[in-house]
Formats: sequence, C-alpha cells, structure tokens
Amino acid sequence: MDVNHVDMHGLLPLHSEVMANSAAEVEMLLRHGANPGLVDQQFGLDTLALALKLQQERPTGVDRTAVIGKLKQAEVQGVMRK
Repeated sequence: MDVNHVDMHGLLPLHSEVMANSAAEVEMLLRHGANPGLVDQQFGLDTLALALKLQQERPTGVDRTAVIGKLKQAEVQGVMRK
C-alpha cells in the first residue's frame, strides 16, 4: 500500500485519518512513511493545517489535540516535507 496515494476523492490516507480524528492511525501512517506535508486535492491543505482548521471550525465538538500533537511532533522531527 502506498501511504501517500491520492484516492478518488483527492484525499491522502493521512488526511482521511486526520478527518476521522484517529491519532493511532495517524501515528502508524507517519511511521510507515506518510508525508504530512503533502497538500490534498480536496481541501488544498497539509495535514496539520487541516487538523487545525477542523479544530477551529468545531471547537466544542471533537477534541483533536492528540492528532494535532502527533503532527506537530512530526514537524519538529523534520518529517514534514513538501
């Protein structure tokens, strides 16, 4: 499986898991080489920007701090590549 494959909706697997708020799956995809710096075709955002946008749009809904934390950790570790 290509962890950076764009699906028929223009989403990458990592973007889909960010939308699903699945911190465990985000971590697994990052460990397997998913590039969090890639911009999806549906939203035009990288994964961290998407997670922050979703958190801002729905602040009283789902808590996305775990997913955001995983993505920020990847950024600090230099995993974010465009």
